[in-house]
Amino acid sequence: MLIGDPSKFAISWNVVKDWSTSTFNNGILDIYVNFTLLGNRKNIVHEVGSNLYELLCLASQHETQGALARSYLERSESEIYFFLDRYTFPKEDYGQPEGREYLAVPFGVYDDGDVMFLVKDGDVDRLYYGTGDNFKGAICLPKNQYNSVVREAWSVFQEYRDSV
Repeated sequence: MLIGDPSKFAISWNVVKDWSTSTFNNGILDIYVNFTLLGNRKNIVHEVGSNLYELLCLASQHETQGALARSYLERSESEIYFFLDRYTFPKEDYGQPEGREYLAVPFGVYDDGDVMFLVKDGDVDRLYYGTGDNFKGAICLPKNQYNSVVREAWSVFQEYRDSV
């Protein structure tokens, strides 16, 4: 099932019954941004429902996201990516609060080494993505397109789950 536009932002999932149990819907979960596949390059089996639910929670969290200071948005896209990566996943723990409000992928995708951040900027949403310390790119989406795709993917999954 592909929801969204892979040239911008899309979520693809497929539950594989042979990999699943009565409680876990295991399968393949892919996230595409600007035709780039995030996650699942290592062919890791994901619990589709929990990852989609985590995306849904992240989408809800983004609705109340504070604005990133304009001075940060004037930096290059790679500088913004590296700032968000260090902010979200600090290399050292100084007792700072967890800064996950810009994270836009579930840990199932992050465990594969990929990361994506969502920054709200007026009438657009900016997605910055990469693999660890390797910035891959950024794209602007119409405001709330990320949220719409995530909510539709969750809704279609719910319909699938209810039908089996």
